[in-house]
Amino acid sequence: MANVNIKEIVGKLIEIIQDDDKFEAKFDANPAKAIEEVIGMDLPDDTVNKIVKAVKAKEIQLDNLDDILEDKGKELLGKLFK
Repeated sequence: MANVNIKEIVGKLIEIIQDDDKFEAKFDANPAKAIEEVIGMDLPDDTVNKIVKAVKAKEIQLDNLDDILEDKGKELLGKLFK
């Protein structure tokens, strides 16, 4: 099997998930199939599991970042309109 760049695959998946709600639902329902669809090849289970774990961790980080930015935005707007 060709050398697989997990970091690159995770980045590509995150981009697609952020832009496509249908793909996000597909990834949540069947990650292995969604990954295979994106990269065009079947991967060993351990590699798929690593990718899924990394994507989920990135999603959590991005969600937390969105919350932080939203809170900071509200805080800044509150200061501007006092």
